[in-house]
Amino acid sequence: MGFTKLLESWPVVRQVRDGDLLGTGKAAQSERTRALRPRLERADHVGHSVCPYCAVGCAQLVYVENGEVTQIEGDPASALRIYKALQPLGARLEPAEVIEATVAATFELLPRATHVAILLRSDADKDRFALAVSRSSKTVEKSAEARPDPVRASRAVLRRVLADRAAVLTANAQEALSSESILGGQILSILALPLWRGDDIIGLIQSDNRATAGMFSETDLEVGLLLAAQASLAIDNATLVQRLRVAEERARGENVYLRRKEHKIKFDNIIGDSQAIRRRC
Repeated sequence: MGFTKLLESWPVVRQVRDGDLLGTGKAAQSERTRALRPRLERADHVGHSVCPYCAVGCAQLVYVENGEVTQIEGDPASALRIYKALQPLGARLEPAEVIEATVAATFELLPRATHVAILLRSDADKDRFALAVSRSSKTVEKSAEARPDPVRASRAVLRRVLADRAAVLTANAQEALSSESILGGQILSILALPLWRGDDIIGLIQSDNRATAGMFSETDLEVGLLLAAQASLAIDNATLVQRLRVAEERARGENVYLRRKEHKIKFDNIIGDSQAIRRRC
């Protein structure tokens, strides 16, 4: 190593030459420090996930190198997509509007779904679930082969969710959940998401693909669970608002009835003005 290079390798000389007297810039870096590169650059591929620690659903980028996770970063693009898809749920106060917004969000967040159905539990009979809505994707609707589906939702899937008290992710439903409804509807891939109220299941979001098996992934499951959590809150809020409106209308009707029945009460024999008092006077 020549004298000049040896001198330049001394950080103090570089700091004086570059005017970095405090040693906070590149002059203070060693060869090893300059050679360092972010782990993100060495990643073989990048996967997508959702943070599992709360119901916010922050999207993540998972960097993998040689089969091992080396770094996890936030995914702003995916987070924005999820936020925009779920935002309408909080702005709806009518149960029917919430259900339609949930269907739209499901197709937005699970683009490989060809059909979406929502079942809700009856308030009068907690063991009875009724189909609230069933929709097919725009791609299916525009298809020349589009025809009314003989099966809009599978009761076999509902029974499985109620039995396991968990979401159901099935690559080939005709093998894993063979039933007349699944075979009749030609349902292949299924992602079924329970709607919760406390510890009770009050409904179900069934998204499926009736053209190809294995269309939903673990990432879809994570995003779907977030969707189901937000939809559960939105449905509960809309139901409470609806009940409050009904109670207000009932109270308003009772007030009108009482006003109509109201009549002026006359006291003809007030003490001091009765006939007995007058005779004595």
